[in-house]
Amino acid sequence: MAVGVLLGAVNSLSNVLGSPFSPHALRPYPDEGVFFLQVLAAVVGTAWAWALVAFALGWWAPTAWRAALTAIAALALAAVVYYLSDHALGLNEELATGEMAYWAVTSVGAGSVFGLLGFLARGPKWWSLLPGLAAPAVVTLFSYPAGSDRIQPWPEVFAWVIAAALTIAITSRWLLTQRRSRARTVHAN
Repeated sequence: MAVGVLLGAVNSLSNVLGSPFSPHALRPYPDEGVFFLQVLAAVVGTAWAWALVAFALGWWAPTAWRAALTAIAALALAAVVYYLSDHALGLNEELATGEMAYWAVTSVGAGSVFGLLGFLARGPKWWSLLPGLAAPAVVTLFSYPAGSDRIQPWPEVFAWVIAAALTIAITSRWLLTQRRSRARTVHAN
């Protein structure tokens, strides 16, 4: 649950504190906002970032059911924290209950799918690489220029670096798992 709270809070706070248009913006320079926080907001506020959180939670879950339920709960909680934070900081005059409910319900589908993919990717099976590659594929497919022109192309560059790093890490781990599995089979014979 801490991951969900952190995701929602970081998403909201980076928007509120980084934007030059926010009443609570940290402004080292007039009308510019904080570059790092704007990039962070443009990255953390994407569908792929939230999907990666669900994937990571699924990866570390002990069972498939737990993977799905933990990811759903974390994403739903992140959505609630995000909107509560925005409201508490004065970004929205009224609490956006409709949007909060929409994203909480959306987290059921996204959380269950990506949580389960993360769990399956961790497995020792020969096909475990396929669900593992879903993570970098989602980053690649859903990366787009986000945020103001001032911070471009950094959010998209960050997405591509994350996708490449995930591809290398997941493929390397899968190859190592397969190598160990073959070695055990040879030693057993």
